[in-house]
Order: sequence, then C-alpha cells, then structure tokens
Amino acid sequence: MSTSSNAGSAADLACEHLCAHVFRMGILLQDMSIKTALFDKAKPGRQLQEKADDQRREVKRYKELVAF
Repeated sequence: MSTSSNAGSAADLACEHLCAHVFRMGILLQDMSIKTALFDKAKPGRQLQEKADDQRREVKRYKELVAF
C-alpha cells in the first residue's frame, strides 16, 4: 500500500512542478508579448515589413513547390 502511496506522491509532486513551470512560462510569454507590442507601437513599419517578408517567403516556397 505504501508503494502506491509513494508513487502517487511522486506523481503529485511531478504534476506540481510541471504546473509551476507552465505558469512561469506563461508569465514569461505574456511579458514578451507586452514588450513586443510596445516595440511595435514604437516602430509601426516593422509589422508591415514582416508581413512583406512573409509574403515573399510564401511566394518563393510556392514557386519551389510548383517547379517540381
């Protein structure tokens, strides 16, 4: 009985560690998105440049796919 209890405790502890890690990562991602939003406000042309770059990459990828 104690073996299953120990296994349960280990699983609970692992779950707690995982939940804490996910929570910390969520806070970090939220912080990064806020900083990115502030940076984008400071440089609004950046978003347009990124979109143009993405479109160029997509066109290039499409041309490569069609070429085969």
